[in-house]
Amino acid sequence: VFNPDAFLSDIVRVLKPGGKLLLTVPFVWDEHEQPYDYARYSSFGLRALMEKQGLKIIHHEKIGADASILFQLANAYLFKVTQGWSRPSKLMFTASVMATVNVMGLLARRMLPDNPDLFLDHIVLAQKTS
Repeated sequence: VFNPDAFLSDIVRVLKPGGKLLLTVPFVWDEHEQPYDYARYSSFGLRALMEKQGLKIIHHEKIGADASILFQLANAYLFKVTQGWSRPSKLMFTASVMATVNVMGLLARRMLPDNPDLFLDHIVLAQKTS
């Protein structure tokens, strides 16, 4: 979304009073939806944008706020590296290396503490105040 104020303004316009909005927003992730990935929002920035448009945040959750994020980012990098590879090579690499990275991420998630400042995505439930 290039202009978040206009985007949220339109959403608020069509919401009934008391209507709810469920929004997911990426935070730490590789560039996607290229070339239309214009901005990343902190939890503070999202709150300010939503309150400015008359939305009250009911629930905000940070998804992937643990050590597994590092392994997910590594796999995103590895996936992009294999883009030009042949299908059999890519399949073999995915099954061996990327699967191992995934398992390591799951283990790290269990062994290391969460980090609420480094996470993959926001999930926000907001309500129109009037």
